[in-house]
Amino acid sequence: MNHAIIASFNYPNNYAPNSNCIWEIITEKGTYIEIIFRDFDVPSAKDCSQDNVALYDGSPNNDIVIGTFCNSRHPGKSYFRSSFNILTLTFRTYADRIRGYGFLAEYFAAVFADENDMVINSTGKCSLV
Repeated sequence: MNHAIIASFNYPNNYAPNSNCIWEIITEKGTYIEIIFRDFDVPSAKDCSQDNVALYDGSPNNDIVIGTFCNSRHPGKSYFRSSFNILTLTFRTYADRIRGYGFLAEYFAAVFADENDMVINSTGKCSLV
């Protein structure tokens, strides 16, 4: 498998309040993960401190946050990339909030380029001023 889909619970209908969902995506060693949000509706405070989706580079206990998203910090159509073969996605919702329909994301396992396959051609010049 080189790609798969993740969706919030009940997507495309409104998600439930008071949820804490964690997806730990693990691909084969020697790969990294690219993820893109195909659809996204997560209303929250401007700083995403309420309902939010967060991406972590590595396991769920890792402090390296790739990004925290909600409608005011929308992920857009950008690809987000892990450093290695583990990426964690969390989805947290709270009570008494206007709820959206959540998200639909697609992720891919990509292989690091082999150094022997890379073409490096660089010229440049520096001088002291």
